[in-house]
This record gives sequence, C-alpha cells and structure tokens, in this order.
Amino acid sequence: MLLTLLLIIPLFGVFAISTGMSYQLLDISRIKKIALIMSIFNLIISSNAKDIGKLYLIFALFSGLLGTAFSVLIRWELSGLGVQYVGDNQLYNSITAHAILMIFFVVMPALIGGFGNFLLPLLVGGPDMAFPRLNKISFWLLPPSLLLFL
Repeated sequence: MLLTLLLIIPLFGVFAISTGMSYQLLDISRIKKIALIMSIFNLIISSNAKDIGKLYLIFALFSGLLGTAFSVLIRWELSGLGVQYVGDNQLYNSITAHAILMIFFVVMPALIGGFGNFLLPLLVGGPDMAFPRLNKISFWLLPPSLLLFL
C-alpha cells in the first residue's frame, strides 16, 4: 500500500513543500483524486471475494448495456419493412449475439459470480473463498472473452 502511494503521488504532482519548519501539501483535490485512483487500483488487484463480486456485478452491468444495444438494434430493424440497418440478412446473427451476450455475460456473471462471491462466504461461515486466485482469474478471463465475442 505504501509502495503504491509512493509510486502514484509523484505522477500526479502532489509534493510536500518546505515552509520553514513545517511541510504543506499543495492541493487537496489532487489528494482526493489519488485516493480514488488508489481505491480503484486496489479493487482491481484484490483477491478478496467481495471485491471480485463487485467486479462481476460491474462487468454484468456493462455487458447488460451492450445486450440492450443489441436489443435496440433488433427492434429498429424490425420496426419497418425490408432491410433498414442490418444488411446482408444478418438479423438472425444479431439476435443470437444478443441472446448469448445476455445469458453468458450478464446473467451468469451477475448471479453466479457476483452474488456467489458475496453470499457463499456468508453461508459457509468462512472469511473468504477457498481459492482466491482462481476466483480472480475466472473473472479476468471474462473481459477478453467479451472482446473476442464482439
């Protein structure tokens, strides 16, 4: 934690300047920015089950927005006669992409990954999941698979 603070602070220009016998920090708003960046950084690198559950829920929300965009595209295409937006009869591919996206990138990560990481340690009575690094790598395989899918 201290090493991260020492690496991040010089990047954002928060330095202590000497005024006689005391030191003053330059800007409070930059300290708040650093605290926000550090909390996001700690959320990303953490292997805590609750933090991974938060990441799963954030990923499911983002994927849900992409699935909603596919749904809107399908509705726009079917709102009129003929080919309007999706050419070369690719409408069925967008319907399949919408279904796969909503099932495997929204429902499964949110219910199994998100709520499972929140509720399973409570049900078992343990402080954390059994294999936290395996839990972490199972989440970090989802964003590349979404990028490859799209």
